[in-house]
Amino acid sequence: MEEPILLEQEAEGRRSYKLGIWWIENRARLQKAALVLFGLVDAVLIGFFLWTSVDTFLISYGTERDAIATMAVLGQDDLSAFTRETAGKPIVLSGTTVLTGGEGTYDLYATATNPNGDWYAEFDAFYRLGSGETTHERQFILPGEEKALVALAVRADAPPQDPQLVLDRLTWRRVDKHLTGAYEPWARDRLDFAITGAAFSADLQVDAKTIGRVSFTVKNDSAFGYYDPSFLVRLKRGSSVVGVTRTALSSLRAGESQEVLLNWFGPIPSVSETQVVPEINIFDPKVYIPAGQ
Repeated sequence: MEEPILLEQEAEGRRSYKLGIWWIENRARLQKAALVLFGLVDAVLIGFFLWTSVDTFLISYGTERDAIATMAVLGQDDLSAFTRETAGKPIVLSGTTVLTGGEGTYDLYATATNPNGDWYAEFDAFYRLGSGETTHERQFILPGEEKALVALAVRADAPPQDPQLVLDRLTWRRVDKHLTGAYEPWARDRLDFAITGAAFSADLQVDAKTIGRVSFTVKNDSAFGYYDPSFLVRLKRGSSVVGVTRTALSSLRAGESQEVLLNWFGPIPSVSETQVVPEINIFDPKVYIPAGQ
């Protein structure tokens, strides 16, 4: 009796032999069939290319050109609409108040309101007068801020008539939320100043002349120190502004308190409230005192 392994080897040998004989007998026909199939596929691809070219450049060219032009116009309209929706809305300016300063000088006061919560702006501010212009001053306005813009000690023979506040070279900048996160708490952390004891007095006599004085204490409760922080002082009687001035400190470090005293040499107004407003461009890295200094 033959071993099962030998029988399996003999059967495998027969199958290989028959396959080799079949390949030798049919190789030429298989090669011819492959060539025919390749030719058919090639002919289909060439036919598809020719039809697409004819349809694109001869049959449908005008229709597709018009369709592309229409989509381009609609796309521009959509882009324009998106730009209008996301761009900063214009700054709103108030009328100008003319305040009597010292001899032959006047102070000009107006407010600018930024209605945008995600945009701040930098610009040149000046007043256009009938006889010329005041000095151009580089200024800024923070998101959502109502900012006082003043021109102090403007010389004129008579009170300026209808002075117009002008914002020139205005540049909008969008708040980068990747850096700030939500803007309002970010701004509060940097503008955390405690203003106490703000008052106006008229009890100083110098050569029989009464000199007014503004005094207040400012404490920097933020974690940031500042170079040259500026403060606007606004004197009010009821809801009316009756006097403005501005002062700056050389620096104000985190946690530091400073007492401020300003002499007032112009006419003494009747004052019911003294307001002190910090003016610090918290988006300008140059205003910050580096940590450790």
